Amino acid sequence: MASRTSRLAGSRTGNGPGARGPADDADTPPGSPVARKLTALEAECAALRVALQDADRNRRKLEQIGHEWVTALDALQDPVFIHDGELRVVRANLAYARHAGVDIRDVIGRPYWEMFPRLSGPLPSCARAREHRQSIQELVTLDTGEEFVSRAHPIYDAAGNFLYSIHLLHDVTAQRRAEAENRVLGAALRQAAEAVVVLDAGLQCTYANPAFSRLFGYKRDDIVGRSIAVLQGPGQRDDLQPELVAQRINASGSWQGEAER
Repeated sequence: MASRTSRLAGSRTGNGPGARGPADDADTPPGSPVARKLTALEAECAALRVALQDADRNRRKLEQIGHEWVTALDALQDPVFIHDGELRVVRANLAYARHAGVDIRDVIGRPYWEMFPRLSGPLPSCARAREHRQSIQELVTLDTGEEFVSRAHPIYDAAGNFLYSIHLLHDVTAQRRAEAENRVLGAALRQAAEAVVVLDAGLQCTYANPAFSRLFGYKRDDIVGRSIAVLQGPGQRDDLQPELVAQRINASGSWQGEAER
């Protein structure tokens, strides 16, 4: 009787000394429910490990893309910022912070029109771009006299919900001033009583003012693109020979001569 009791005790399962569990592969018959469950668990663990590895690679890739995006934006000299539906800055490049005169960390979460460009309210192009769902640009003139072309690009998700707007601000102050100066210069040349001809490096006429046409009888289209040699009359001395004019300009920086018509 004692021997039978010993054999029965040796076959028990549990957590006590000498107990066996389902993880004991040597005692788990192949094809049994326990063995099949172990195989399924091992497959799930392997799939989970692969998924975690893929997620980690994707995370590193996204971090790299984000870093490259920030680096590219910070390399731009033009201010760039992104605002949300409440017109608060969520991203900006270093040029934007520089124009705002603050640290880049101080612009995040602030209404952009309180930072840069400093205005009494949002840019009108913000509302128009969002309303028409297309990129819109406008000229922004600051109190300092600086002028920027602002381009607003609204971004939506797949369901058509507004996410944010990207603004690019291009400084056109120098360009606009040069254009204004050219307009003044052009008006002065057109109204001048003296004949004025502009020549290129090859001494070809690129511009002639109205006084030139009156004095020499050439229409503007008849002289533009032609050499100044055309102004030399029959039997006239060689003051207007292009090669001689070029030599004198190269030697002294200027040329003076006569033309008779």
